[in-house]
Amino acid sequence: MVNEKAKKLFEKGVEFLNQNKFEDAIRSFDAALKIDDEYSDALNSKGVALSYLGKHQEAIDCFDKALEINPSNFGIWFNKGNIFAQLGNKKDAIKCFDESLK
Repeated sequence: MVNEKAKKLFEKGVEFLNQNKFEDAIRSFDAALKIDDEYSDALNSKGVALSYLGKHQEAIDCFDKALEINPSNFGIWFNKGNIFAQLGNKKDAIKCFDESLK
């Protein structure tokens, strides 16, 4: 069960993400992760925000950590695949998209 305060911070981060306020979103996700460092949804969303800022390796690192916690989450695999596709790494993108379909 996710800590209620961490959940509120995550939800605020999602609001910022939807408003294209990526730095604010990252701060909110980081605050949620400070409370619960295994909050895979916060890690995934932080990765998305980082990807919008062009911080691809940091985004991949977030997705990798989220997948350690929740390896069957198709959304995390899909988001990681998108990063690889943006970077022109078709082989790893396809691997991630295949994982997301399992």
